[in-house]
Amino acid sequence: MSTGFVKNKRIMVGEQPALIGCEISFNYVPLSESTPFVHSHKFNKEVYIILSDAGEFMVDNEEFTVVEGAIIRVAPKSGRALKTNGAEPLFYLYIQAQEIV
Repeated sequence: MSTGFVKNKRIMVGEQPALIGCEISFNYVPLSESTPFVHSHKFNKEVYIILSDAGEFMVDNEEFTVVEGAIIRVAPKSGRALKTNGAEPLFYLYIQAQEIV
């Protein structure tokens, strides 16, 4: 049974049956790097669960420290980015779903 596939350093399971409207992925940011750009979504909210080490998370130009165990919810239309600042790559679980209005 397939559990997902690797695509751009993350495991995508949102394309599995019964997960329509939701994407769940396991990601990492390499040591001393950041996500490639600040981005936002029109309709999708996101939840980031930090699984290891520490980093800096930015939402709408406000930057704050995140550590293992942190959970961050980002509303649609908010710009967001993530970078490492610890001694290891930053691993995180990412969940995206359309916000029901």
